[in-house]
Amino acid sequence: MPSPNPSSRRDRPHSRVDLPNDLLPASDQALLAIQALHNVSDPFDLLAALCRATQAFGVRASACVHIVPDPERVTQVLLLLACDPDTAWAYRPAGSWLEHPWLRHARDHTEAVPASMLDAPPYAGTSSGPPLDLAPVLVVPTHSGGGTGRFGALMLDTTPLPGMAPLAPEACRLLAHSLASELHEWWLRRTRAELQHHARLRSDDLRMLDFERQGLSTKQIARQLGIGSTAVDSRFQRINAKLNVSSRRNAALRAAIHGLL
Repeated sequence: MPSPNPSSRRDRPHSRVDLPNDLLPASDQALLAIQALHNVSDPFDLLAALCRATQAFGVRASACVHIVPDPERVTQVLLLLACDPDTAWAYRPAGSWLEHPWLRHARDHTEAVPASMLDAPPYAGTSSGPPLDLAPVLVVPTHSGGGTGRFGALMLDTTPLPGMAPLAPEACRLLAHSLASELHEWWLRRTRAELQHHARLRSDDLRMLDFERQGLSTKQIARQLGIGSTAVDSRFQRINAKLNVSSRRNAALRAAIHGLL
């Protein structure tokens, strides 16, 4: 009788069992929920995906605030509330959203911190006291960089849902950073596509704007491109019209804010 061939056993494909998501470890469920955000097509589906991610984290609530500055227009504040909207609205600032203590931290820092380490936000609710314990809230900043001033913050209420085992604190923090980054990149892709759709910038337009963003003068740009200074000025006028701005400096800044540079 021939002896069995061990190598043939090793070469055989192993059977694989795919567990349903609700049977996966909590950290794996959260990671899958974060990865699912990449393929979301519109803000409504993004909110639904954030709600699913929040549930996958096994926590009570979350909110995402994304700040899009502009050199000539009012700053955009984009909100996603995977929580009770009345409670979230009760903590809105009386003036600009940028004055909210959590957003001030997100604007100036990169470290995720518990909300208890920051100034308490104003409370404008109608009840006798704040309905939410803010101590478990984790504030996670995100930034586009490049001096654009574009930033965001994920606020994650880490209070476990009833019957849910909480993630380990360090795992929760790392996954929260991943979730915040994915949300930030989604908004960046969204506004970049919208701006490009309306402006129809060509590759040579973007090259001109990149020169301007680097601080090159008209003469320096002309030398780089092998054209005259008048032609450089004429090209920038066309680009300004495409981006609906009054100066080439603001054109370059708007393009950078939306991730085109």
